[in-house]
Amino acid sequence: MLKTFITITLLISFNVKASLLLLIDLSVENQITFNATSGNSLVSISGSDNVGVYLDRIFFEDPGSVRESYISGTIDTNFQSGISQPDIFNSGGTDDDLGLNLYDFVQGNTITFSAGTRAFFGSATWGLESDDYQNALLGPSSGSIYAIADRITDLDLNSAVVIGTWFKGIEAPVEASEPSLMGLITALIFALLANSQYQSRKRVSLLNSKVY
Repeated sequence: MLKTFITITLLISFNVKASLLLLIDLSVENQITFNATSGNSLVSISGSDNVGVYLDRIFFEDPGSVRESYISGTIDTNFQSGISQPDIFNSGGTDDDLGLNLYDFVQGNTITFSAGTRAFFGSATWGLESDDYQNALLGPSSGSIYAIADRITDLDLNSAVVIGTWFKGIEAPVEASEPSLMGLITALIFALLANSQYQSRKRVSLLNSKVY
């Protein structure tokens, strides 16, 4: 049982650290930058680059489509090199869509992710209209990344799966990894102590039984 607990603890701690794939930088007014982390994809999946990946709940309210202009940078996957003008999209209006789609960002027609392998490389920046920028600032600080998907309605399809998470900031948050891992380590220590106490009581019980 203790071995099982240790195994589960290590697997959970790995996933906690590995799942943060993109940092969303809004530190420059009217700009949004996607910065890849060293995080690994949680699943293996491939699909159309024209559909791409979907970052859930970037915005506070449905922007009714996003007016963006590419500035610079590329986003690669572990299997495909990025192209010079990646694109972002929001379906807007009819779907109450709060997310943002990254698509047409690699060479070829297919994007591929492999479980346990780094998902993204690079960085790309787009300009946003002021109202879209403010809307993004007010939105949630983190969310899920789905592949292969480009809008909120795709999440109801079995083909769209979570490959990791995104976080708004210029660097990975400490609370997204260290406290969760420390909590797991603390739980493991308590489990080890409890097991040690149990074994001690068991030995005393056996000795007492021999005396009698």
